[in-house]
Amino acid sequence: RPDYRSSSGGGSVVLDDCNFHESVQLDSFDIDRTLHLIPPDGEFPAMNYQMAQEFKPPFRVTALIEEAGPSRVRYF
Repeated sequence: RPDYRSSSGGGSVVLDDCNFHESVQLDSFDIDRTLHLIPPDGEFPAMNYQMAQEFKPPFRVTALIEEAGPSRVRYF
C-alpha cells in the first residue's frame, strides 16, 4: 500500500492500488510528488486508483494560464 505524502504539507493519502497512463512522466514524482504529462489527443484516464480508507483526493491539479493574445489563452 503506497503512502503518498504531499511535499506541500497537505498530509498523506494511502492508496491500495494505482497505475498511470503511459503519457505520465514519473521522473520527479519521488522527489517532489509532481506528475508531468503530455496528453494524447482525446479523452483518457491519467491515473486509476483504489483506496479503502475515508476518501481524500490523492492529488491536486495546478494549471498555469498564459495570455497568448488579446482573445487567446493557453493552459498548461
